[in-house]
Amino acid sequence: MKTNLWSLARFLRHDDLSLPPHGCLLEAQRVSFAYNGRPVLRDVNLRVCPGQMVGVIGPNGAGKSTLIKILSRLLHPDEGRVSLGGQDLSHWGHAQLARHLAVVPQGAQLPETFTAWEVVLMGRTPYLGLLGSETPADMAVARRAMEETNTWHLASRFIGQLSGGERQRVVMARALAQEPRVLLLDEPTLHLDISHQLEILSLVRRFVDEQDLAVLAIFHDLNLAAQFCHELILLSQGRVFAQGRPEEVITASNIAAVYEAKVTILPHPRNGRPTVLPN
Repeated sequence: MKTNLWSLARFLRHDDLSLPPHGCLLEAQRVSFAYNGRPVLRDVNLRVCPGQMVGVIGPNGAGKSTLIKILSRLLHPDEGRVSLGGQDLSHWGHAQLARHLAVVPQGAQLPETFTAWEVVLMGRTPYLGLLGSETPADMAVARRAMEETNTWHLASRFIGQLSGGERQRVVMARALAQEPRVLLLDEPTLHLDISHQLEILSLVRRFVDEQDLAVLAIFHDLNLAAQFCHELILLSQGRVFAQGRPEEVITASNIAAVYEAKVTILPHPRNGRPTVLPN
């Protein structure tokens, strides 16, 4: 494991988060949820382990964003249980949860009169005491997060002056500044061009591989999901339709059944991962 600010902080600050016997940090067990009586998620089971990037795919309305909200405790499941470190999410206080789990939401609302630096520093809030202020160590972590996400040059810019892609990268930096053990991403490449898509996803995958970060990410792009994830979960009408390695989940028959689209699946010429081509 590479030693840096994140790995050091993990050992110093996350000693209250232990691995359950199955070795996975985040777990959903038979989770179901409905909006006003309309079922959105039905009997969903999943686990996300350290050093693993799990992608959630599926058509619009499949329940992907609702799943993220339940896993981050913005919503409570009607049935089932979500646990972090073997403890029900209700066990964790707000600041305590934020030290372990960070979320990059879709279309995050940011204060336009704040600078990018001020927004990223918000990621240090869970570590500050009542009326506390950031220490030099906090600022060092925030700066490193901005450097890693290629946003340090935006530090003095107001959020209202940034493009959609720049804002998305600032939100990613804020999440990394929390030094989380678990990262939830709701379409993390939204508003990004292909260059920044690859930059952000490569960064996330590097933290997964080198820092044992546990990541669950929602993807709209099946090819990006196949390239960067260890495991995929395909949702259809709120249920898990398929789950496993990308080559097991992204098949022509699965895509036809869930997306109602005819596609050709070819192995990527460099790594053999499935590549989706429309017929």
